Amino acid sequence: MSSFTINNSKFFTKDKYTLVVGSFESISKQPHSITLVSRVTSTSHVILDKNTLCYFRDCMLKSPTTSNAIYVYDQIGNIVSRYEPKRKNNVSGTINISIEPISLLGNISFPDNIEEDDNIFLPITSYIGLDSVVSENYRSELLNADMEMFQTKINLTKVTLVIGKTLHSTIKNILTDYDYFELFKSVIVTDDSLVINYIVELLCGKVISGHCTSFQGFLNFGPNFEVIHSTICPVESNEEDIGSVCLTNRQGGRIQVYVNGQHGLASFIVILYNKDSEEFPYFIEETTTNTVISLTSDMFIDDSTFPSLSINYLNNYLDAIKFQKELQSTSDKNRLVFIQENTLYVVRYLFTSPQIDVEDIKNLTSMSRSIYNDYSHLINEIRTTLEQNMITSRIITPRRDLKLVRQLGFKNYFQSPSINTSPYLERTLSGINL
Repeated sequence: MSSFTINNSKFFTKDKYTLVVGSFESISKQPHSITLVSRVTSTSHVILDKNTLCYFRDCMLKSPTTSNAIYVYDQIGNIVSRYEPKRKNNVSGTINISIEPISLLGNISFPDNIEEDDNIFLPITSYIGLDSVVSENYRSELLNADMEMFQTKINLTKVTLVIGKTLHSTIKNILTDYDYFELFKSVIVTDDSLVINYIVELLCGKVISGHCTSFQGFLNFGPNFEVIHSTICPVESNEEDIGSVCLTNRQGGRIQVYVNGQHGLASFIVILYNKDSEEFPYFIEETTTNTVISLTSDMFIDDSTFPSLSINYLNNYLDAIKFQKELQSTSDKNRLVFIQENTLYVVRYLFTSPQIDVEDIKNLTSMSRSIYNDYSHLINEIRTTLEQNMITSRIITPRRDLKLVRQLGFKNYFQSPSINTSPYLERTLSGINL
């Protein structure tokens, strides 16, 4: 039920090491779900304290949008969040409540701009004033006095009270002579921890689905290739359904692609080691159509692919990867000999990390890290060029859903100015000791 589109693959190879770049896009259908529609159709006003505001906002973000306006206030009548009727999502402002929760109900202030048909929701998750009194007689006296004062602040027939079971039971047991709960428009009693959730469900309804929308696929480069390194290059997009993407290196030349969301969009960088032959690499999208994507000679990276990187730089990078892999595969007793026989690379990285002592096998990890850092510029430059051109490509080329697109020889794809700034680079490493 998903599509997985691979675009604009390019590669560069030296000896048995190959750098592969490209982009992919996944689109997954949302799982079957049941929508519970909100039964609140008019404007609603919700009174919250500093302990419940953030949780209310989090619950709203996860809830469906509705056509009714929702306004949130602190306990002294100041508005702190607005959810307007024509909103596209349930994102609100960032104003926080600084005052501590009010101890007595009679001190709560309500907004003045409440129309006749508006709803007022008052969640009660704590009662500080009542908790501060020990004697049952004094608790009864306090409750009666507080409720009398509360009635002067607002017409309770307009207020829906949402209260936890424990507090509701406590108040009912104290006020045996008179039931003040009958004065409210309605009283909703729920689990102590679900007071805010209950209000949000009333306001927005809820969508119940079997699982979150996600995609999991595989790129298979074949058993002759070992995946040494794979990197994801996320793309900035204004589309709201773009999910996070990650790669995981597997055995047998396979890379697992995971997208947490309905829509995945990213470029990728992969470094391969060819264990047997000198053949050009290829890979199989083995999730949706098992299509083979061949990397042919006209897809070879040249001087115009990455404007700020020369072919000599790519050669040096793959040489460094080769040196690092061979260093790590050398047995402990032969590593010092190996280092002495590869003085060109050793001298280069000793200058960047002079604290390395080649007599100490434990410090080989530091040398390995230095090799990677010395060439991290290459990854950053490739990533920014891929990202910029992927955006350009998507503007020019319409999305093709529900089938794998195989594009060969897209010669102008990477020809764009380099970007100096580099956003966050997420990477998954395998076979490189960093």
